[in-house]
Amino acid sequence: MVKMLERLGLAFGADTNATTKFDETVYMLELPRNDEALVDSALMLMRETASELTISQGAVDRERGVVLSERQTRNSPGLRQFEQQMQTLMPQTPFGSRLPIGTEEVLKTVSADTIRSFYRRYYRPENAALVLVGDFDVDAIEAKIKSRFADWKGKGDAGTAMDRGKIDPAKPFEISNFVDPAIPVQAVLYRVQPYVAQQDSNATRQQEIVDGLVSAMLSKRLAKLALKSDTRISGGFGAITELFQAAKMNMLMVNGKEGDWQGAATTAEQELRRALMHGFTQSELDEVLANSENSLKTAALQASSEQSGQIANRIVDTLNDKAVVTTAAYRLASFAQMKPSITLGAVNDTLRKAWAGGPNYLHISTKEPIGDLKTTAMALLKDSMKVAVEAPAEAVAKAFAYDDFGPAGKVTSDTRIADLGIRTVKFANGVMLNIKKTDFEAGKIAFGVRIGQGQKAFPADKPGLGTFMSSMSPQAALEAQDSNELQKLLAGRNIFNRLVADDAYFGGSGTTTPADAELQMKVLAAYTKAFGYRPEADTLWKNLVPGFTGQLAANPIGISQTKLPRLMAGGDGRIGLSEPSEMIQRNTAELKAVLQPQLASGPIEVSLAGDIDEAKAIDMVARTFGALPKRGGLTKPSDTALKITMPTGGEPVTVTHAGKDDHFPKNTTVVMN
Repeated sequence: MVKMLERLGLAFGADTNATTKFDETVYMLELPRNDEALVDSALMLMRETASELTISQGAVDRERGVVLSERQTRNSPGLRQFEQQMQTLMPQTPFGSRLPIGTEEVLKTVSADTIRSFYRRYYRPENAALVLVGDFDVDAIEAKIKSRFADWKGKGDAGTAMDRGKIDPAKPFEISNFVDPAIPVQAVLYRVQPYVAQQDSNATRQQEIVDGLVSAMLSKRLAKLALKSDTRISGGFGAITELFQAAKMNMLMVNGKEGDWQGAATTAEQELRRALMHGFTQSELDEVLANSENSLKTAALQASSEQSGQIANRIVDTLNDKAVVTTAAYRLASFAQMKPSITLGAVNDTLRKAWAGGPNYLHISTKEPIGDLKTTAMALLKDSMKVAVEAPAEAVAKAFAYDDFGPAGKVTSDTRIADLGIRTVKFANGVMLNIKKTDFEAGKIAFGVRIGQGQKAFPADKPGLGTFMSSMSPQAALEAQDSNELQKLLAGRNIFNRLVADDAYFGGSGTTTPADAELQMKVLAAYTKAFGYRPEADTLWKNLVPGFTGQLAANPIGISQTKLPRLMAGGDGRIGLSEPSEMIQRNTAELKAVLQPQLASGPIEVSLAGDIDEAKAIDMVARTFGALPKRGGLTKPSDTALKITMPTGGEPVTVTHAGKDDHFPKNTTVVMN
């Protein structure tokens, strides 16, 4: 089959794939052409997969090693943590003990007869759906499908429907502790209730929107809290969701500082109590409503560019839920009708109903076991509940502080690269602009901004400075406005809000819309003119580094990402990720010393491509980047500063991960030639 697909022009993995979940398997073919022979072959293969597989013992035996290897690769601390949580949260359901990848015992011993029996009981027409999306004649394709699938009948007795178990709403409050050196410190409060199936309707969709808004507001509160100078957390999120059509689950997850699970647990308890007692503010609701509406508007604007595979996946996702497939335009129109009734009172009611009765489960993840877990954690929660929680202050929206950069830059050169269709413009201050108008994706503009020399300008003895900048620039924000203010005023807009450090330049890239393109240029020009270097970036960095570097150090994949690139670059601290003890030293003062000269006088090149008017592009860049001070005078790094020495020969290098031996052997030997 693989050889046949390759002869037809399909790459195995890229164009042909399958995925298995708890209750479904989806087989996918992405056809590069719509010619009749290829479509016929694809439908034949789908029918063969659906009903005609032989499942020989030889084939099963050949695949054992492949699937066992895949299982071992997936045997991550995160997966083991999920298993433990499901077993505790939903003990009377199969989801904690029946992961789709299977158990090692079954994978080693299962026979072809057993697999074939399962195949015949569940691969049946009454359990199947065929989805086709693309450029074809509907009547002709329907005739082909009928010809290929109309005679498909199940063989033997059908299998019973999956028993999803049950949730006990009266289950006493429970506490669990997952321990692994590769896991971040977390505390998660849950409210788990029985799942109640809801028919797809405008009412249920509105409730899902409100649930999402509640989740977003809880998440934003934790993100803001993580930036305070006295914080004990590094972030987190809230969620109201359904799980496997078996449970309705509400959760508040808080990431703690390394070694401080107590801070994570008390923050979770107090912030949930604050929200339940005082509710959300109107400014919080306005911000998340704007973001939700913008996502729907953008999807509707760009719907004509949605790829066939994306549409097919959306259709497939509705099948298990028996939901109605809708267009982006319909979803936007529905939201507009619902929006007036999504009031602050309705949102606060949803939050309180979701958590009615309080949490019934606390999960704590740590690198070392918590002694006398239940007694210790319960005492902590009781003390936390004695702490008074005040109502949050109503935030005041501010206008963007960088709306005017001075006189617009004058164009000194305007040429066109004919064979590429690229217009190149140069401004008097030295800024370069490239414009390429395309009609590939309606309502979308791709942008790229390159400033200065990038990581080449960073000193090799400041390892991790590039990672610090790329990760923390949203928190460093701008001189006149902090991260929280920027998030609020950019709500509902398609804006890339940061600068990153690339190997050869500082800047950023992404996509925006014609309506937001000018604001996008203003934001990036503001970072260039007035990068903030705020202390909130230092606070969050010091809280994050121990956790994420500890996770990387505890597994072989993380070791390969951190140790090997630097080893292969002769120890240059600008390559790969650095040691935790080095990374945690990086700060905004160090960044400012190197970055500020680059932003002040480094060369700037702006590129815009997509659904864009050339005259408007020139005008908005002239009034932003073109209005900045003249470029030039930047000192070029010395040849020795740019030089990276690759190691040659030498003794093998052994690196050791700090994780458990049941995942991979401790030592990994790397030989570089």
